[in-house]
Amino acid sequence: MSQLQKLLNAHIEYEVAEWKGESLKKNLKAEIESSYDAIGDIEAEKFIDKKTILDFAKSYVNTKEIEKEAEDLVLSLSEATHKLIGGNQEPLTSLFTKNIFEESMNMGMGMKELRKDVIHTVINSPVYTKMISSVMFNAIADFVGGENSFAKNVPGASSLFKMGQDFLGNIPGMQAGIEKNLTAFIQSNLQNSLKQSEKLLNQELDAKTSKELTDEIWNFISTKKISDLQHYAGKDDIKKIIHLSKTQWNHIKTSPLLLQILESHIDVILTRYKGKKVKELLALYKIQRSDITDNLSTLLENYISLPQIQHHLKQRITLRLEGFYTSEKAKSVLS
Repeated sequence: MSQLQKLLNAHIEYEVAEWKGESLKKNLKAEIESSYDAIGDIEAEKFIDKKTILDFAKSYVNTKEIEKEAEDLVLSLSEATHKLIGGNQEPLTSLFTKNIFEESMNMGMGMKELRKDVIHTVINSPVYTKMISSVMFNAIADFVGGENSFAKNVPGASSLFKMGQDFLGNIPGMQAGIEKNLTAFIQSNLQNSLKQSEKLLNQELDAKTSKELTDEIWNFISTKKISDLQHYAGKDDIKKIIHLSKTQWNHIKTSPLLLQILESHIDVILTRYKGKKVKELLALYKIQRSDITDNLSTLLENYISLPQIQHHLKQRITLRLEGFYTSEKAKSVLS
């Protein structure tokens, strides 16, 4: 065996040993800490390359699709969560406190312009108009034909209503015509009532009413368990939601808004932290050097210690060093 080969073997043995046992732990920690110190001294605007991030985002958004495998995985994870929820007998209120719930409700109620727009849209919807018309028609029909206090207390009223019903009921098509015409009349004359309802709702949803509504909803929630959530959405619903989300992503990614938002966010970050080093930014978020170096060292140590990774590492070290020791430059130095 030549001296060159002996030196190669010794070097390979040394490098491989450095990534095992205690040496692995020591070297990993040293390398990670060194890398952290090097990166930590880079200023934010140099570390966050706006152009590189935007170019990557554009490429990803324009060329990447949500693959079926990823969709199937999300479905499997969602179904597992759905099943887990179904077996959880904890009260629903264990997920949040009453104070958090009340603050969330107050926040929503406090968005006056949004609230007004929602009320206006709902009340002026043709569906809502038809529903109220139907309610009013049935109320009138029940009043005329039912056992009500007016018919009981006014002498002869009950007989009069009965005679009118019998007379109208015996005329072919009359009952259907009355219903159709009366419903149409109610719908056409309902606008003033709807405007009053809208005005009343906007006035009545004040702090006191909001508190009452919040308490009512909380009382309803407090009777529920986490497992009750499972009944609101079945497995078929989960599939539909995932499919709809994928369709929505494929649609929204064609809009320039997505990249515009990303670019504006990068601009905000760079402006806010201009001149600050990376380690100073981490300190602002209470992230210490040891939080990163210790945790990353432990994580990587567990992976590198696996026999398969150790075998792969030895192969890569051998290949890299053989390339050098068999080079003409190495031979000339060692000759």
